Amino acid sequence: MGKKGIIDTLPEETRRLLQGLRDRGHTITAIHEKLLELDVEVSRGTVGRWVKDYDELGEELAEIRAAAEGLMKPIIERGGDDRTSRLNIELMQALLFKLSNAARGGKIAITPQDMMFLSRATKDLQAAIKAISDAALVEIKVRRELQTDQAKKLAAAAPKAGLNKDQVAFIRAEILGVDVDKGEAGNG
Repeated sequence: MGKKGIIDTLPEETRRLLQGLRDRGHTITAIHEKLLELDVEVSRGTVGRWVKDYDELGEELAEIRAAAEGLMKPIIERGGDDRTSRLNIELMQALLFKLSNAARGGKIAITPQDMMFLSRATKDLQAAIKAISDAALVEIKVRRELQTDQAKKLAAAAPKAGLNKDQVAFIRAEILGVDVDKGEAGNG
């Protein structure tokens, strides 16, 4: 995409019309015929190259969008799906596109401001993922403590209810989700 083709130099309105045709699935031939209707003299091969580049760009944008959303997914899943998160996703998409275009020899330059944003976004993303990870660890710890507490209460209440060790082991394993010691089941 380094060198601009004749189609890329057409007026924006015409380019948008062609993009719309391609987005709706029109063929190279149909797009070429439309250009001829508009008195734009281009070869079918030129249109074919433009369609190929346009389709590749669309695929690349989809990949970039997926990558940016993938980076933000842990934050969104933990309730961070707000306007700021969406803005960060969009900014990350734009920057990833710039980086990708620059790598392909495009003319879009990466500015120091872009690099600063990428650096800050990466740092913020790492901090958010760490916070989510820490919260998940706390949640696991609290859940285990609750299960252990419930298992102790079950053990204390079981004789009053006339439950034998196998029944207690079953309740612990199936209802409370607490592992049963090997020697605990089958003795009662």
